[in-house]
Amino acid sequence: MKIKFSEEWDKLKPENFDVGQEFTTFRSYDIKKDKYYTNSIGKVFDVMLKGKLISRAKLRFVEYRRIQDVSDDDIAKDTYKDWNMTNFALWANKMYNIMPQFWIILTFDIVEDLT
Repeated sequence: MKIKFSEEWDKLKPENFDVGQEFTTFRSYDIKKDKYYTNSIGKVFDVMLKGKLISRAKLRFVEYRRIQDVSDDDIAKDTYKDWNMTNFALWANKMYNIMPQFWIILTFDIVEDLT
């Protein structure tokens, strides 16, 4: 099982990424992803950054949010500390060609650091 990142968000930088810590990741909602992640709670994922294995992390829980319920603090924690909804919306529009209205938020515990 893998969780892939194409960008080194603040949460993935070595100084912020240690065994025992948690991190979140936002994924646009669809039923296939929902089933996959819900059935994967408690499993360990390879954390991939730009195709390179950087760690292993256990999926702790899955939650769901409408975009209007996502705060600037949620965004800053998940992306870059100086990002807000405007930055996130620009990024989402680039990635998905629209702003998804519903998101899956995954919380992982880092169990092995390979950096």
